Amino acid sequence: MGNEPTGLIWWNTFSQTGPELILKWFLVAGMVMYVFFALVMIRQVGIMTETFESEVNGTVKTFAGLHLLMALFLLIVAIVLL
Repeated sequence: MGNEPTGLIWWNTFSQTGPELILKWFLVAGMVMYVFFALVMIRQVGIMTETFESEVNGTVKTFAGLHLLMALFLLIVAIVLL
């Protein structure tokens, strides 16, 4: 432990073995499903705003779009960090 570079210690601490690798891919698969959920929300909000006229339709569409962007960002972070 004395002469190892800091990066190598970090890598050894977080290296992935069998169960950790399986957990990583389950988490990434869950994030992919969450992105699909966000896409379905975008579609549902679009249908809702066509059907129901309101002053807040633009706000709801904006929040749905931000939700999708956050879901995509979190998927990328999960892939990079895990």
